Amino acid sequence: MALKHKGRMKDSLPETKLPDGSIEKLMPSGNKVRFYPFEIKAEDLPEIASQSKFNPRRYEDLKLPAVEDIFPSIKESKRNAYPIYIVGSLDNFKVIVGLRRFFAVKNVPGAVLVGYRVNHLESSDECYLAKWSDKYVAPSFVDIGLTIKKERDFSELSARQLAELFDVSKDTANMGQRVAKLPKRMFELFPAYQYVTFRFVQEVSGLELPEDKLNNVIDITYEKFLSDIEGYSKEVESPQYAKLSKSIQNFILKQIREPIAKPENPWQDFVKVKNIKTKVDAKGRLSITLDEHVEPALIEKVFDLLNEGLR
Repeated sequence: MALKHKGRMKDSLPETKLPDGSIEKLMPSGNKVRFYPFEIKAEDLPEIASQSKFNPRRYEDLKLPAVEDIFPSIKESKRNAYPIYIVGSLDNFKVIVGLRRFFAVKNVPGAVLVGYRVNHLESSDECYLAKWSDKYVAPSFVDIGLTIKKERDFSELSARQLAELFDVSKDTANMGQRVAKLPKRMFELFPAYQYVTFRFVQEVSGLELPEDKLNNVIDITYEKFLSDIEGYSKEVESPQYAKLSKSIQNFILKQIREPIAKPENPWQDFVKVKNIKTKVDAKGRLSITLDEHVEPALIEKVFDLLNEGLR
């Protein structure tokens, strides 16, 4: 599941641009909130961004492959094209909008983070900003699941309520709930969370494996793909990320699937006719193969017997 680019959502809140460069928005709470422009050098940004709980993207888990679509332009211009929104002071703030932009700028020496700042936001207003933001590449269902895992109040919500909160489908919210029940370490194996598929999480969660067994599989997978995993922090773009992620998923599934015993073929010794073979598949279905050297008269006789017996 590669990066899915959408048209960047526009904030529909009424706003007024003021002479000093600030903007005043009429928020859902009914309050008029004034946002002030700011610039911060990449070197002065904190290592870990404090983020809004209403933005499900997990900043601390971002890797360069997760920002491959915006990183080249930020590296070239030394700043983000679209502003981010923060709450608090420039020395102590929380990112509401633009976690990927924050991460990308942080990884470009000499770059400048630009955006708008406000001292305080009501919870409903913060939730609104987080919902309309970051839709160009929407947070994945894994992001949503790990947010549910981290925020206890979200874990008590139904799939329908989560879908409404994060502006996603009910199926996506349901898959997020499955993610919340699995070890976070497993998802950290991937270049970016958007490469994890529904099918993979559905199968792993459906097996309901003991935690120690799943952790053992994670350790084995980490060792096998160690060089690739270490490369995630150094590379920005690779055409192999999707293929590599599929290999990681298939490897994990191979380790956790119960081996299927091959059914015995009770007809193997019974059918002793030359050029006729029998085979029983994994579901116990019998197939009979007659090669080109079998006489047509014999083939007709076999099918006559089958037709007679199955009437």
